[in-house]
Amino acid sequence: MDPFRPRCKIAQVIYDAFALEASNRSSSEGISWLQAEQEAVLRAAQSYAHKHALYVPDLADIQRAEQLASGHCDYGAKWATAVAETMLSNAPRTRNTMRAS
Repeated sequence: MDPFRPRCKIAQVIYDAFALEASNRSSSEGISWLQAEQEAVLRAAQSYAHKHALYVPDLADIQRAEQLASGHCDYGAKWATAVAETMLSNAPRTRNTMRAS
């Protein structure tokens, strides 16, 4: 069990994508590990957003959230939570938004 894994479903999906990609850091070739992790987080966040009628973040949103999390001991959790907050705070007001958290 990962003590840093967020409790919010949206953040869990994003965190899991980050953690999976982060486990490949030593074998990443061609692109930087940070770029690979940003792309994994972006794909997970966009996929979740489309399925749940939430705000669909772009790469700039993902990079902004990553910068906020940088340097924290719970980096992955802070990053995932910041992306989830962006998705929820910019989402259209629907019943799906309320159930997504």
